[in-house]
Amino acid sequence: MYACIINSIALKYKEVIELAEKLTGKKYGQVNIVGGGSKDAALCGFTAKMTGMDVYAGPYEATVIGNILSQLISLGEIRDINEAKSVIYKSFSPVKFTSNA
Repeated sequence: MYACIINSIALKYKEVIELAEKLTGKKYGQVNIVGGGSKDAALCGFTAKMTGMDVYAGPYEATVIGNILSQLISLGEIRDINEAKSVIYKSFSPVKFTSNA
């Protein structure tokens, strides 16, 4: 049952990525999974396999991190979204799942 669920999610990711590429005319080279799903190694691995792209997982606390950084921007503690991105990249190391494609 579990394998069916994560395979279905990974397949849906693949379909959505292909649709996004078709609509935007861009080719995407990686998948980023944040939030709770980023803690599921099997999901991330199947997603890499299904999409043929490397998957970068984490941070799993993405929602709260986004909320905190938004508040820090509004308080003037962080300049803008670019500085907020820099804080995230310096604070959290994603786990890489290789597609082997």
